[in-house]
Amino acid sequence: MYPELFSIGPLTIYSFGVMVVVAFFCGNWLIALELKRLGLEKKIRADALTTGILLGGLLGAKVYYILLNFKYFLDDPWSSIFSGGGLVWYGGFIGAIFVFTYIVNKKKLRWLQLADAVAPALALGYAIGRIGCLLSGDGDYGKPSDLPWAMAFPNGTVPTLVPVHPTPIYETFIMSVVCLILIKVGRRNLPAGTVFWTYLVLAGTERLIIEFWRINPVVALGLTMAQFMSIAVITVGVCGLFLGRLKTEHV
Repeated sequence: MYPELFSIGPLTIYSFGVMVVVAFFCGNWLIALELKRLGLEKKIRADALTTGILLGGLLGAKVYYILLNFKYFLDDPWSSIFSGGGLVWYGGFIGAIFVFTYIVNKKKLRWLQLADAVAPALALGYAIGRIGCLLSGDGDYGKPSDLPWAMAFPNGTVPTLVPVHPTPIYETFIMSVVCLILIKVGRRNLPAGTVFWTYLVLAGTERLIIEFWRINPVVALGLTMAQFMSIAVITVGVCGLFLGRLKTEHV
């Protein structure tokens, strides 16, 4: 794999960072299209919304990682804070939600309507981001495997000489399909929030399943912490879809 692409003097260009930039621009493009479709492009700029979500996501992911690995943080706080690794998706999602809510309140917009505009871009950004994980070999790969497509990461940030499940590839493929599904759902005349709730259900299900191939530690009932959070996210999404349908039926 290729954690470092090239260097210009003291500046090193990392593959993961490049894919974060690609995810930003692709996500921004998709959000702009969705804002235009919903008639919100004059109320909020796509680049401002994308930047806020990205910064909130990166901060939330890092804080979540530090809390999960607090002993390592105490041993080497500088590395924990400023390293390129340690970006946990659920922490990023929570951080992005906080910033998103602040933007919604400041602009006096409808939370669910704007969430529908952002949801497809979240799936797309995640799919692209996992390409960065694959290129950097940052330890997001899965358990040892003898399948024909199993891969080793001898030059990864977290190297392994043993062929493993290339779970970033699995996630990139699945979340790309999720993005297309969300776009299709958004084109239907459905209650506000439907696209976002659907995103929670599909994204949570994807992570719940992928974790069975990942190397994260089990915490209880044969499940990892990420799987318990996935179940919570799926539950919220299902409840949102149910309440939205119930509200529509009583209008």
